[in-house]
Amino acid sequence: MPPSNELHVTICPKGKRPKPICIGPDKYKCRFCNRMGEYAALVAHIQTHEKTAIEFQEKKIYKCNLGCSKSSHYHCCCCKRTIISRNYFTEHIHKCRISINMQLHTSCSSSLVPSTSNASSSHLTPPVNTSVPICSDNNLSDPQCSEDSATGSLNVLDIKVKSPSPPSSPTSLPAPVTPSNSQDILMSVNPMHNICAGSLKVLTSRPKRITCCFCNLILNKKNIKVHIQRRHMSANPDLLQKNGLNHTHIASGNMEDLVVEGITLKMLNDARGTVMSSPLGVIKTPMILLSQTTLPLHVPCNAYLKLENMQRTGSFKIRGVANQFARRSSGGHFVTMSAGNYGKSFAYASKHYGTKGKVVMPETAPISRSLLIQSFGIEVERVPTTCLMDVVNRCVQEEKMTFLHSYNDLDLIAGHASLGFEILEVLPNPDVVVVCCGGGGLLAGVAAVIKLSGCEDTRIYGVEPEGACTMYKSFIEKKPVGMDSKSIASGLAPPFAGALPYAMCQKYVEQIVLVTDDEIKSAVSALYKSGLVVEPSGSAAFAAFMNNRIPDITGKNVVVILSGGNIGKDELSNFPD
Repeated sequence: MPPSNELHVTICPKGKRPKPICIGPDKYKCRFCNRMGEYAALVAHIQTHEKTAIEFQEKKIYKCNLGCSKSSHYHCCCCKRTIISRNYFTEHIHKCRISINMQLHTSCSSSLVPSTSNASSSHLTPPVNTSVPICSDNNLSDPQCSEDSATGSLNVLDIKVKSPSPPSSPTSLPAPVTPSNSQDILMSVNPMHNICAGSLKVLTSRPKRITCCFCNLILNKKNIKVHIQRRHMSANPDLLQKNGLNHTHIASGNMEDLVVEGITLKMLNDARGTVMSSPLGVIKTPMILLSQTTLPLHVPCNAYLKLENMQRTGSFKIRGVANQFARRSSGGHFVTMSAGNYGKSFAYASKHYGTKGKVVMPETAPISRSLLIQSFGIEVERVPTTCLMDVVNRCVQEEKMTFLHSYNDLDLIAGHASLGFEILEVLPNPDVVVVCCGGGGLLAGVAAVIKLSGCEDTRIYGVEPEGACTMYKSFIEKKPVGMDSKSIASGLAPPFAGALPYAMCQKYVEQIVLVTDDEIKSAVSALYKSGLVVEPSGSAAFAAFMNNRIPDITGKNVVVILSGGNIGKDELSNFPD
């Protein structure tokens, strides 16, 4: 068995955040590649390695780019081999573990033979039901993984070990075991030990459940094809073709990932045409150089501000709403959830199209926004953030409303993508684009347009408040997660990250960075003093830029999106002078 006392530097304990390596006074180096720089910049850079990391038992194995091979690769924590492909490595490490367990079984098989010293006794004791360690290995004592995951543990399993034939010479156990008149010895085995004898019954996992990207219904993955055919294609036979998918796509994989694969630049450009020709009056907002403002910032780059705070209804949300309503039948009864900006655009569109609607809002949203939405003739219900979806589901089931999602919707994201086209018209090949992130709809749409337009080297950063970092946590967990969000930027505090935006951000976004509420407040004040009225949610991207959260921007062309300006005078009085 290979020695395991020294692991490669790219293999870290699970749950422990890796840090840069100090190589001199104020000089640091990434532990996974040869990148060098300042400590803060490298801490942010190391987070980008999380995308390709593999979790195995209690370890996290990062991709190695240290030059020990011509290509980037992984180091096996069991046999020290290097494997290039992520898929091959995942398969290899499980086989390697099984091989080591088999070697341990061979070396420990003698310890499983019971003593025969009392075999001549005519009175045998009842069967033994005990808990004993079998083939214990301290160096490799992590729980064995299940077949479909690189992490996790097995429950305690009851296994049946056949009693071996009596040996030619007596063999003693560390603790004597009295033979029984049964041919079997029943044991309850702790899964922390390597089990090599007998047969294990592997517990099957619960069927994977995914969300339909067309109606947000949660159902088993195996049922997605039938669901789409019955629920959606019967009403709209061109639905799959419109979204660049076919029946093979639907039947063969994760719904969100397949939708992402089906998104094309043409599809997004068509949505842009729909948005700009919408009767809702969406405008092309200005994009100005930072040097053309009175902002007292001295930055080592060419910075541009995209002024979506000047958009119709005061935020970018009207872009996605315009595309959503254009693709829905008129006269419907819709319900949505929003902290304000989407609700305002939703109410504005509902009044224009003559549809009924209801907005479910978190209690943390400003009262002024609730009153504004109600002024369009839309019903508002304020509930705790964790209850938003429960109320929406009640409206759909009991009142037969149609749910329009405020961020996890393909038509909405495609509408938001029109903003990305406008950026490329002014700056055809930006180096860095900084976008605020709540549910992730705007970030996903802008990132998709820029990457699909051929700007492969453009780095796109999402920005979230520390108290509402659902997408940041989703990147770490490698799946959409929720949290009890709390931030001054209520528009960036959804109860969970959208499954479709998450899948798109995983493909196109470089990194999610975090800012504090105090930094957001300072950004709002700085922008206001220069004549730009921007709300806290719309200022998050600028807060990250202003506080040096975005790495490696010296000499670069950087675009910062100011996503909304819906803030009242009473709210502005709460910000520092």
